[in-house]
Amino acid sequence: MADETNKTAKTAADAKSEAPAKSEAPAKAGKKGETIKVVGPIDGRWRGGTWFGPTAIEVDLSTITPAQLAAIEGDPLLSVKRS
Repeated sequence: MADETNKTAKTAADAKSEAPAKSEAPAKAGKKGETIKVVGPIDGRWRGGTWFGPTAIEVDLSTITPAQLAAIEGDPLLSVKRS
């Protein structure tokens, strides 16, 4: 039984070393310095991994993905302005 466990561990280690390296960074919604200003409802709201309340939040588009930007811009309870 020890041989079985050892073979499984070796196989898992081999598979990990053979996995392709991720060299591409995830896509970003914009370049560094491109921003949006977002105002949320009084009681706040989470959208795209960020909490938005009644005070404007400036979001640098280089820090979020296109999917997060789409979620923020598509939310009818958030006011979004491009800066």
